[in-house]
Amino acid sequence: MILKYMNYASLTATYASRAVTAARGIPIAGFGLRRGPGDGNAITAERSGYIGGFASTSNVLAGIRLGIPISGTMSHELVQGLSLLTGSEVEAFVIYGRNNPGNQIFLTDTFVSLRGIEHAIKASEILGQVSKAIREDSGDLIKKSIEARELDKDKKGFKGIGLSGDLDIEQIDKIATSGADVSFLGLGTRFIAPAELYQNEIVSALGGVYKLSALESDSGELEP
Repeated sequence: MILKYMNYASLTATYASRAVTAARGIPIAGFGLRRGPGDGNAITAERSGYIGGFASTSNVLAGIRLGIPISGTMSHELVQGLSLLTGSEVEAFVIYGRNNPGNQIFLTDTFVSLRGIEHAIKASEILGQVSKAIREDSGDLIKKSIEARELDKDKKGFKGIGLSGDLDIEQIDKIATSGADVSFLGLGTRFIAPAELYQNEIVSALGGVYKLSALESDSGELEP
């Protein structure tokens, strides 16, 4: 049990620390709850992520139990559901914005990214408030973040841009050095279930071991 706990906690804390270093100051939120292996490991991972330098977690239970700052955005499911009910992605954003006045982060790539960004800007106009951010979750994230800022150069539609979507350390490094205007990153799958190519092998576990041994004296007594 000690090995099980220490190996996984060390693996995820180390990955988080490397990701934070690669991000060069861009805040990272832990997004990995749904991909956590085994019962309870998602809490362990979010704790490790915070130790490794993550700014927050989307795991509400981890926030409550451990005092980690909680952050999050709307989901694709919510965008789809509200868009279906109202017939408009703009209205979906408006409803979410009205019910989350302190956390107006619109997920813009559920349907068509550029159109979604335009809809987020329109929603901010209707709400009469510049939204906190938009979030892009797929595709060429650097290109999308640049295009998003070009659509809203004066930041009248949204203040920040968040990126997520199976990010890994290499991608985070590219984002951080691209010059793109990125406000936060969401790191989930690759952090909570790390798997990397290391010396031509896929590594997805920490090879920590524990050996119990003893010395037998001439009298036959065992000394741990």
